[in-house]
Amino acid sequence: MQFSCTNILEDIENIDNSAPSIIMCRNMWPYIDSGEYDDFTNRLYERLAPGSIVIIGEYDCSGEDGLPGTDKFPNALLDAGFQMATHYLDSSSPNLNHYFIFEKNRPFIF
Repeated sequence: MQFSCTNILEDIENIDNSAPSIIMCRNMWPYIDSGEYDDFTNRLYERLAPGSIVIIGEYDCSGEDGLPGTDKFPNALLDAGFQMATHYLDSSSPNLNHYFIFEKNRPFIF
């Protein structure tokens, strides 16, 4: 296992795709130009190995300026081919943080 901290928008091509990755990019997407979502999520889907997951937070699903119905980033992940794997509520957090986990298709294993 290798951990790294990086700017995912700039370093997507440096992701090692020889094995599944866990990409945790929380609480940033409403700050990014939503016009870049589709290109980014398509490049991320193409770069990641099957079985990789992308974790985002509740704020990333709140949409631009917190407006309901503008949650374009989760939709861009789905449009790129990721599947919603699960939703996790961290009840140990005083703020009850929500996490949303998207997964790139797992390879079929016998």
